Amino acid sequence: MASVGFRWNLSGSYQQVVPRYVSTAVDGDDEREFLNAHFPDMTTLANAIFRKGYEWPFDCEKIHDHGSSLIDLLVHRESESLGRKVYLDYARNPQGGDGLDAFALEMLDDEAHSYLAKSDALADTPIDRLTRLNEPAVALYRDNGIDMTSQRIEIAVCAQHNNGGLRANLWWESNLRHLFPVGEVCGTHGVKRPGGAALNSGQVGSLRAALYIVHRYDQSPMDLDAFQSVVEPQILECVAFCDRMCSGEKPPQSVTPASVVGEIQVRMSNVAAHIRVADRVSNGLEEAWQLARRVRRDLHLSSAKSLPVAFRAVDLCITHVMFLEALKEYLDSDGRSRGSFVVLEPDGELPTATLDDQWRFRLNETDARVDREVLEIQLDDQDQVTKQWVSTRSLPDTDQWFEKMWREYRSGSIIE
Repeated sequence: MASVGFRWNLSGSYQQVVPRYVSTAVDGDDEREFLNAHFPDMTTLANAIFRKGYEWPFDCEKIHDHGSSLIDLLVHRESESLGRKVYLDYARNPQGGDGLDAFALEMLDDEAHSYLAKSDALADTPIDRLTRLNEPAVALYRDNGIDMTSQRIEIAVCAQHNNGGLRANLWWESNLRHLFPVGEVCGTHGVKRPGGAALNSGQVGSLRAALYIVHRYDQSPMDLDAFQSVVEPQILECVAFCDRMCSGEKPPQSVTPASVVGEIQVRMSNVAAHIRVADRVSNGLEEAWQLARRVRRDLHLSSAKSLPVAFRAVDLCITHVMFLEALKEYLDSDGRSRGSFVVLEPDGELPTATLDDQWRFRLNETDARVDREVLEIQLDDQDQVTKQWVSTRSLPDTDQWFEKMWREYRSGSIIE
């Protein structure tokens, strides 16, 4: 979850202080504590909110049995399906209703209660608990014009991470030589992207990339004339594209960078976010290709000053086409709900009996192919897409005796 005015992720201590979740009609009327109807008692609800701080990313395996990610699903349902506004209220505790008692600190399980007690945060209200637990979290909103003691914070389920995109070898170099995709653009953070693994992957990847560059790419740059002969056709093609976009003739069906980005944002939110449906993905992919063709033909700029945002729009357009191509292939290969997304299926299981049938889903079968292999996808100059499933790399089984490895590291032979 994130706030939608001032954009900030409401993770960690923002959830551990057990704020009150409410929704209203668009005009602000009809206030409801909408989570209550889907939890058996306040103890279960309060502990799920607390764990949302620990178990931050949306995880389809943490929805059943009133897990913390059921909250994400219900927030999404409230805002996107029912058209209501959802808020976090830090001024008051969860009030109960729909058969649930009002919140009291004694309802927290031992882990949650002990955490707040050791943090000296067993205060009466969420804002008091948050001020004791993490005062800078309160100051951050205050510095952005939001007083959490009196103002509710409008929220939604928002995209935070996108794990994967470029293939890398064990030195973090891509199949495009000299390009090292360290970080989330490389698929080394894992399907569930645990925070510690992400940090470790980024730090280790950076160090290994730097080590490889030092030992392998210390040659002098290519001769200028040779470099020009290699890149000149690409540069001329790029200049010609710029001329077309900036020409005085405006195509009858012209599109602007802003309209392209806006269409991509709407499409990806509807079909490729944390809630996915196979038919929508197929339709979205077809629409994405239509947009890509329009962008190449009809993208028009009022001024050359717009060229930077135009190239961003072009890159985003191709990226979202390939994202949807990969997602459709995953679903066509019997991929189901996993990691940070749910694939809705009519014959799936209901996450809770209080939801209607549209929210049914199933997890991947044990040892499913899509969990054992990685999809690699490529686009050529003729818009031909190639896809192949490759086995995940096995963990290395090598003699990693420290003295031997240290000697190889010092000599540089490890790079071989």
